[in-house]
Amino acid sequence: MKHKNIKKQKRIPTLIGVMIVIATSFVLFGGAFIYQRYLISEQNTKIIFPQKPISISQVASPSSVASTQQSITITSPNQNDVLNAGQKYTIGWRANGFGPDDKLYLLIQADKGAAWESITQVPASADQYVWNVPGIYKDWYIWDASSGAYKDWSGGGENVQICLGVQPYPPSESSASSVSACSSEFSIITQYMTVTIMVPENIDTYKNAISNYLYGSNPPASNPAEDWPFAKKEVSIPVSDNIIRASAEAAADELATYGNPNTRNHIIYLKIQNGIAYVFLDIDIDGWAGVSGTIGIIDPLVEKTLLQFPQIKNVKFRAVAPGDNMQDVYNGYSGS
Repeated sequence: MKHKNIKKQKRIPTLIGVMIVIATSFVLFGGAFIYQRYLISEQNTKIIFPQKPISISQVASPSSVASTQQSITITSPNQNDVLNAGQKYTIGWRANGFGPDDKLYLLIQADKGAAWESITQVPASADQYVWNVPGIYKDWYIWDASSGAYKDWSGGGENVQICLGVQPYPPSESSASSVSACSSEFSIITQYMTVTIMVPENIDTYKNAISNYLYGSNPPASNPAEDWPFAKKEVSIPVSDNIIRASAEAAADELATYGNPNTRNHIIYLKIQNGIAYVFLDIDIDGWAGVSGTIGIIDPLVEKTLLQFPQIKNVKFRAVAPGDNMQDVYNGYSGS
């Protein structure tokens, strides 16, 4: 009996020593390894021990857990909603599991089977985006397989859908792990109003005169647009709450882009300060070889249309207003 007691006494310090070593390892190595991990079943409170140590790095961190729980829900527009082209509409969503700097891509499909178009990129945490609903001035041409040609959707349409996701592709083209959501189908209708723009008389002669001034072998000393007779013209456009910008847009769109009658010209930046209108068109920053010809033809229409408004005394093209920079121009070009 004495011998057995001695053995028990020897085990006690040994056990204490093992516990000290384990405790020291947690202090020195920050708990680098977990030597025992258990799972308690609610039914039988059975404790299960793993066969080998588990590294802390193998246990999912809170951030990685959040990423597997990302979700997006579009709250507006809803099914059968009717949006008015040319007006503002607030697209809403709920995005869970995203960080403060995460971005989402907002896409739109104008009709079933149509190509997806990018609207803009938005912060996931924003929960909403005020959208300028596109109307007749939006270059949406849907490929119609039955006729083998593009169909102009610019007046509005049914079966419209928007999607929001972490990749700049619709769900059907995104990777399986990509998080995205799409709205129900809704409609966009175009209501119209009338604005007055200024257009040159004898348009074909005007175009030739501008072309000769820019590219001719013996051009005139001054731009013929300066003295060219212009006349008022009433045009019907989508309803807008910004009459000045809508008029300038209509003037820019009056003459087809040189060489491409299906492409329209857009005002992407218009700011009025101290009687000066600062203007950028999309073709000012996304042109092509020979774009100066189109710019030379279009600018006078926009300028003379803007000068109809008494608060505008001067128009400066390809210039930003004081306090703005080119990023403001690019934001307008990307639709934001």
